[in-house]
Amino acid sequence: MARSTSGMGRLRVATTLRSTGVRIPSLLLGGAGIVLIPWIAVLAIVVRHSTGWVVLDVLEAVCLLTTAVLLRRGGEQHRPAALAAALLLSGDAWFDVRTAAPGSALAIAVAMAVLAELPLAALCLAMAKRPRRATAGAAPRSSTSPALRKIGTVAWNVGVAIREVPAVLRTVGTVIRDAGTRARALGAAVLHLATVLRALGVVAGGAVTMVRVVGAAVPEVRAAGTAVRAAGVAVARAVEMLTGESTAQGASGQRPWSQLWQPQRLSMQHS
Repeated sequence: MARSTSGMGRLRVATTLRSTGVRIPSLLLGGAGIVLIPWIAVLAIVVRHSTGWVVLDVLEAVCLLTTAVLLRRGGEQHRPAALAAALLLSGDAWFDVRTAAPGSALAIAVAMAVLAELPLAALCLAMAKRPRRATAGAAPRSSTSPALRKIGTVAWNVGVAIREVPAVLRTVGTVIRDAGTRARALGAAVLHLATVLRALGVVAGGAVTMVRVVGAAVPEVRAAGTAVRAAGVAVARAVEMLTGESTAQGASGQRPWSQLWQPQRLSMQHS
């Protein structure tokens, strides 16, 4: 009877220790995941160009909450989520330290890595390596509190939404690429039109220059014609004076040579 009582006491103590060893890590991981939620909101609103960090923190929160929920349920379903959380936290710590500027930013990054990110990563790695086994004679707990169940549902929905993010980004990238192609084609057409207009402008400029030159040469041509006509009249008069043919041509009704160089004026006679 005493042996039975002592055996039951040892089993009860072992069960209590196992329950405590699972409850504390699950509370720590769940609390860390819940703390990340307001931090993600602040990071998305305040910091510019923080999309990558926001996505990384969302993945960390989802993995931490999933690990906490599955760890409370028992079994080995928590191992993939715990391993993913450990990898994400380690990568986050490494990126924070590498990208931090020298000075206070680097000190804060190192402190966050040493005090928060790396210890949580180590705890998640330990949970991934040491799965919770069901105790002999006792079935694993299959029910959780309503709060943890809600957290698990939210984490699942967030995970589904995150899984759809690459497809949405791929679609947006395709639309942007098509818009860029169309803009490039439109730019080429505009450039070709500008080249044609420039060529037309050069031709129009040459035509204007030619017209200007011709217009400038018209008075000179007119003056040359007048000079040639005056010279013709003078030559005709000289010939008339030398040959004496002006009187004979006037008597016969013919125009003298000097008048051949004068412009003819036609008069209309009405009967």
